Amino acid sequence: MVKLNFYISLVCLLTASIMATHALSQDMSGWSDKTVCRLLLSKPDAPAYIEESTTRGLKCDDDQEKVTKQASSRTKFYTSFDKAPDYFVPHRNNTTSKAASFEDGVLKLTIVPGMYGAGGKKHGDKAGGKERAELARKIPFSHKVKMSFRFRVADDFQATARTLIAQIKLDHSSPLSPSVSVYADRRGSVKCMDYTKYSYSEKRPSKSIKSGFYPYLSDGDWHEVVIRFTPSHTNGYCSVDVDGVNQIEVEGYDSIPTPTPGKSLDMYLARIGIYRDAQPFPQTVYFDDWNIETFPVIEEKEIPN
Repeated sequence: MVKLNFYISLVCLLTASIMATHALSQDMSGWSDKTVCRLLLSKPDAPAYIEESTTRGLKCDDDQEKVTKQASSRTKFYTSFDKAPDYFVPHRNNTTSKAASFEDGVLKLTIVPGMYGAGGKKHGDKAGGKERAELARKIPFSHKVKMSFRFRVADDFQATARTLIAQIKLDHSSPLSPSVSVYADRRGSVKCMDYTKYSYSEKRPSKSIKSGFYPYLSDGDWHEVVIRFTPSHTNGYCSVDVDGVNQIEVEGYDSIPTPTPGKSLDMYLARIGIYRDAQPFPQTVYFDDWNIETFPVIEEKEIPN
């Protein structure tokens, strides 16, 4: 009976060993980097996991875990404007729906005098002399964002006052300029805002860091814009590329404005469209291939693109 129990135990041990060897020898090509690192960290002496992580060039330590976790938390949005997207419109008076139409898979926005997008008669766009028709996506405050799109102005486009075609602005912030903005007036320019360290002042000073004019934004040709933005009081980042050429890059600065009294900065809006100082004529701008990627900022660490 003792010998029988011994042989049964031996068979079970050999079977378990064979099964473990089979599990470790299986094809891991379809596994994610995160899975490989998790298994290697749980079994650091397993040859198969060591070989697979080495082949992939993975560095499976605590930092890698954070990077993998952050990368897996990315959210993506894309529309080619082949049809009307399910977008968030941040305007009470529905000006975007009135201004928008779709031609050959392209968004066409035509703003006309009197398109006051926000507020009533005493407060808001009409009182401030602003007109707008924009599309926007909500971004959580603690996330960095990369936004890209293509645009062109109509052949009869003119701008005699400030005219934005894209901006990133924190919601519930004091009435300061957007954190990032792209302009089509004066032939085009881009701007990043550096908010100073006076975080407890309602009239917190700020300064704009503005690039030289990009001379072709209002020429009627298609242009591609890529915006990258990281919100941080100490390690902010702002970059704008136009047609593959970097126009402005600012890093290691305060990119967060003062919250509106009684409010908290819980999100910001990545916008495309037309936001302008009131002008006595219409403007038409075409947009296509709107793409947004966001992911959380963990301990102010950069995540490789």
